[in-house]
Amino acid sequence: MQTYEISIIIWLQGIGSWLRDAMLFLSFLGTQNAYFLLMSWLYWCLDCELGIQVGIGLLLSNGITTGLKWTFKLPRPYWVYSEIQAFSSESSFGLPSGHALISTTVWGKLAAGIKKKWLTTLLCILVFGIGISRIYLGVHFPSDVIVGWVIGLMLLFLLIKSEKTINDWLIANHVWRKIFLVFISSIVITIFFLLLHQQFINWQLPEQWVTNAKNAAPNSEINPIEIKGIFILAGSWFGMLAGWIWLQKLGGMLNKGKLWQLILRFIIGMSGIVLLVYGISSILPETQSNLSYLIIYLQYLLVSLWISLLAPLLFIKIGLSEKRSNI
Repeated sequence: MQTYEISIIIWLQGIGSWLRDAMLFLSFLGTQNAYFLLMSWLYWCLDCELGIQVGIGLLLSNGITTGLKWTFKLPRPYWVYSEIQAFSSESSFGLPSGHALISTTVWGKLAAGIKKKWLTTLLCILVFGIGISRIYLGVHFPSDVIVGWVIGLMLLFLLIKSEKTINDWLIANHVWRKIFLVFISSIVITIFFLLLHQQFINWQLPEQWVTNAKNAAPNSEINPIEIKGIFILAGSWFGMLAGWIWLQKLGGMLNKGKLWQLILRFIIGMSGIVLLVYGISSILPETQSNLSYLIIYLQYLLVSLWISLLAPLLFIKIGLSEKRSNI
């Protein structure tokens, strides 16, 4: 099977290096940075509810991707086959393709929320293009991408079907109870992945993978059992949902506004994200420790809280938005 898949990758790469920039751009549209931009724009400028639904899809699909990668522990093509060119590089395991899984869930949730036929068609093409770009770049086998698409579709179906149940729960429960449960769920996420990580105590990264990866991409390193992402995921989950719950308690934010207001919201909001991400990162300890992981958890809690609560309250305060009811 892998011999057949290698032939597909070599054929795609043989089309020419002139495709590389286009494929890198498509690949970027499947990254966490692109999704944070998308979610923030949706939440601040278009529809808060759709923004939070896309955010939930993003974080759930991210967690599922990490869990499956750690379970299967399979390499990327350029780690094992010297014939494959590494037009890009990655440090995590290969199966499933996170780009394929997450893009199916996130862009699919956007299409399901807006319900425009032309947009659904465009986003389906985009999701397909993102998957193909990962094969062309040499960072995924075709089977990695196909598995990612399938799991992404399953998760998208579950999210759409459970949307009313989730909304009913958010309405029915007391605000502090909801925030407490969200906090507990972020701790459960952390503990689950730390326990899953225990399987790597006696596991050794194959030397062949390290050598091939270094030869193909000299300026990058592979570290598929990095746990920093666990704390980013857990902190983001707590901050995003707690902020959303509190904003609804206060009455919520109207997304309508003049074009200049929407532009200013996005600029101010993104400036806050940049300050929190790079400002706090500058004080992180150089060596990984329990303290650094705690700071990362708090950092992304604040980033997500800024997106879901603090930025909207600031927009209302300075007249860039209106409140749904008295805040």
